Amino acid sequence: MGQTNEILSCGVIMSKDKPFKTLETLLALNLAYKEFVDSPTDKNLETFLNLSAQYKESWIVDASNKNISDSVSSKDLDAESDLRKELAEFDEEISGESLKKEVEQGDLGDGILSLTRRDALKYITKDRIGIHVSGSGLVKLMTSSIYIPPIKQFGGRDMHFCQHDFRGSTFNYSKGKPFNRRWYVSAEGPDEPKLPWNIIRDDFNGIIKSTDNDAGFTRHLDDERIDEYRIIFSGDKTRGSQELENIFNEITLSEERSTLKDYHFVVFESDYFKYPMQYFNYPDGGKPLWRDICFFNEDNITFRSTTTDVSFKPNIPIPGSNHWVLSNNMPTISNQAMRCFLEKTNPRLIINEGEN
Repeated sequence: MGQTNEILSCGVIMSKDKPFKTLETLLALNLAYKEFVDSPTDKNLETFLNLSAQYKESWIVDASNKNISDSVSSKDLDAESDLRKELAEFDEEISGESLKKEVEQGDLGDGILSLTRRDALKYITKDRIGIHVSGSGLVKLMTSSIYIPPIKQFGGRDMHFCQHDFRGSTFNYSKGKPFNRRWYVSAEGPDEPKLPWNIIRDDFNGIIKSTDNDAGFTRHLDDERIDEYRIIFSGDKTRGSQELENIFNEITLSEERSTLKDYHFVVFESDYFKYPMQYFNYPDGGKPLWRDICFFNEDNITFRSTTTDVSFKPNIPIPGSNHWVLSNNMPTISNQAMRCFLEKTNPRLIINEGEN
């Protein structure tokens, strides 16, 4: 795709020297080893031996490839361990069990907590219920269950909802290990331009397939906070119309518009507090609008969110728009929005509803 592919591929760096297929097999082998040690059954032993054979064959192929100068080794397991620690710190997850005990032991009075902005954060329980990794190992789709007890500043009722979180990582050549991507728009290095995150379609399609196999998009995961929503699909608008241009300019940054103008996009618009701490930005009532957005073509795909809550942080101002700002968090998408996106990005997919 020429320049377009080059620009958007900057969101994910893949080393020509690091064979990610072999690295993925190594990680699976390491997991199988641990499972066998914890439960030495014939089935776990068979899995471990099969992966050992796959790793051996893949490593031999890499060793004979002149384009690969950095073979996979046990050091890569240390790098993966560091990455998992960084992701855990980034998510700032709190144990659901510990929070439940804290709430049960606390003095709720009329059953509703009244907390400061600082204290309210620790009562938000986030439990990961699913994680799927792309074939390259550089993209993760994590599904989380979130619970918030009745808090006066959050509307006074308990909330339980699920969300899908995209996480990206880049490979640092100088340090020889992957790092998680912190911001949606960021630079890959000190001399690199700041660009929005995106992934190649093969990685995305692989994640969607594995997530759906586990019923990861079932309606049971819909966000209960979203009552109504509006869908805007670029394919339903007249190409070149003023309406389409206005919407496009509200969901893009000026430096990327020439690149994205030939992409399809889907907008999922709803009014709710995507991030609970936003309640503190609306002390007199009201709700912000959120737009979850998917840009895609045959080769690349990216997700982002914009909001009318101009006090939301971290944000990036959208040139030409006084009412919308771009969230600079890595994408957090509701299940309803993901299902709507998949209707356009993967029209042949019949979503697996699974069991209740």
